[in-house]
Amino acid sequence: MSATQAAPDPRLRTLLHQLWTHLGRRRRLQLLALLVVMLASSVAEVLSLAAVLPFLAVLPLPANTGLRQPIHATQLAGVALHFANCFLSSPIRQSLPDRIALGGDTTLTYYEMINALQQAQPLSDSARCCCLFFIPNRLFFFLAAPVLLLSPRAFEALLRMCADLSGFTSSDQILGVDPKPFPVLPLA
Repeated sequence: MSATQAAPDPRLRTLLHQLWTHLGRRRRLQLLALLVVMLASSVAEVLSLAAVLPFLAVLPLPANTGLRQPIHATQLAGVALHFANCFLSSPIRQSLPDRIALGGDTTLTYYEMINALQQAQPLSDSARCCCLFFIPNRLFFFLAAPVLLLSPRAFEALLRMCADLSGFTSSDQILGVDPKPFPVLPLA
C-alpha cells in the first residue's frame, strides 16, 4: 500500500454486511444494479477520454458545452458508506430517499474537464500534447453527422457534450469534508 492511500476501515465489512441483511431481496438487486451502473458510467467516461487523448493530435470541441460534475469512485463509495452508517446507527430506521442526485465536488465545463484530465497525465504521456480547440456548435455537429450513420449511440454521446450534467448535491456537502479538485487521483 502506498503512502498516499489510506488504510481501509476495519469496520467496513461489518457495516456493509449489516446493511445487506436489512435489505429485502428486491432492494438488494436494485442496489447491485445501481452500483454496477454508477461505477461503470463514472469510470467509463473518464477512462475513455483519457484513453483517446494520446492518439489525437487535435481535439475539436463545440464552443458552447454543458457543465459537468464528475465524481470519482472513492467519492461515490464514501457517500454510500455515509448513508449506510446513518441507516445502521439510528435506533429508529431513517427512511432514505429512493434517489439521490449526487455529483462530484467540482463543476466544470467539458473543456475544463478534458484539460484537467490532460494535465493530470504524466509529463511523458503523449496525451499532454493533444491540442484542444473550439469550433462553433453547428459546425461541430455538422462534421460529426456521419457518426450518426455509423453509431447513433456514439452520436448521442457527442450531443451530451452540450448538455448540462451538473447541479447535483456534491459529495463534499453530504460528507462534510473539503471539496476535492478534479481529477481525483488515481485516475484508474
